[in-house]
Amino acid sequence: MELDEAKEISGSTQMLIESLLADWPEHRAFLEKSFKSHPDEHIEILSQLATDIALLCENNPKELIEGYRWMCDSFTTEELYFRREGSYRCKTVAQAIEETYSNNQIMKWYMDGLLLSQLMWSNHAHAYIWFLENFITLLPNNYNYLEIGCGHGLYITQAARDPKSKSLTGWDISEKSIEKTRNSLEVFNAIENVTLQQRDIFADNTDGNYDALVLSEILEHLEDPKAALKKLHNQLSTNGHLFVNVPLNSPAPDHIYLIRTIEEAVELVNECGYKVLKSEGFPMTGYSLKRAQKADATITCVIVAQKI
Repeated sequence: MELDEAKEISGSTQMLIESLLADWPEHRAFLEKSFKSHPDEHIEILSQLATDIALLCENNPKELIEGYRWMCDSFTTEELYFRREGSYRCKTVAQAIEETYSNNQIMKWYMDGLLLSQLMWSNHAHAYIWFLENFITLLPNNYNYLEIGCGHGLYITQAARDPKSKSLTGWDISEKSIEKTRNSLEVFNAIENVTLQQRDIFADNTDGNYDALVLSEILEHLEDPKAALKKLHNQLSTNGHLFVNVPLNSPAPDHIYLIRTIEEAVELVNECGYKVLKSEGFPMTGYSLKRAQKADATITCVIVAQKI
């Protein structure tokens, strides 16, 4: 769809796009390419997504835009290092904590920027839609759901809205992230049947009985994602399903583990006690999948797998 058509989807979509362009008019060409990647079938979901983002910022996206612009600039800086060195600049979780997670201002910019990018970046929006259409739809009635690192809360909110869901749990190592997720769920009036816990997956030795396990943009923040996937295997019930969203060739201030191809991501999941049922890659705005693969440009890889 064209950008002007996207603005007509809903009042919230129009408000967010026009507010961003008023602050950053040079970003128009990027947004035109981003929304052009969506077919008309995405209109309803994009409308709800924009409405949710508008609710979270109380229809005043000034701070979201500030964070979004910081994030875009920060990612560009990391991209220069990645192109020069062929690796991510951040090497350890300790480094990510020191440089990013311990800085409240940076974390606010980062979380605000990521929230707005869910609508404005084509790969983020497509991954979100794919999650709804290919993961939530296959879950059984009365399913129990566990999400690791809920962040802005958009994914767990959609599960909470699903009439098939019975109970939902969110884990995060950060108390501030838990607070942000709780606030989002309360804004959406979706907090019922949701339990949020500050937990470190590597320090936890209990087994779970969840039908759904979600790791959206988590593995790239770890030094050993294979260990995390194996550790979480016992949280799933027999034949439970796993959703993974992991960016490829995606330098960011706190990205540690570099995965280069969709095949590499699929192999990683398959090696940890799961069977991948389907996978797909969504290239960054302005790229086709083939061109992104050739250029080692960012691709959001999404995977649905089943416990074996």
